[in-house]
Amino acid sequence: MTTDQHEKAAITQALEQYYFQGSYEGDLNKLNHIFHPGSLLFGDVKANPMPGH
Repeated sequence: MTTDQHEKAAITQALEQYYFQGSYEGDLNKLNHIFHPGSLLFGDVKANPMPGH
């Protein structure tokens, strides 16, 4: 497997495991794992406002 394939696989896994699951479950720990500490994310999670995180 080439480096590009490894990088794509790692990105796919991170998106699925942290971003998509964190967003779907409203799990801030998973979202904090995927975003840079200085990132701001706003929206609703399970019909509850989510602070900039």
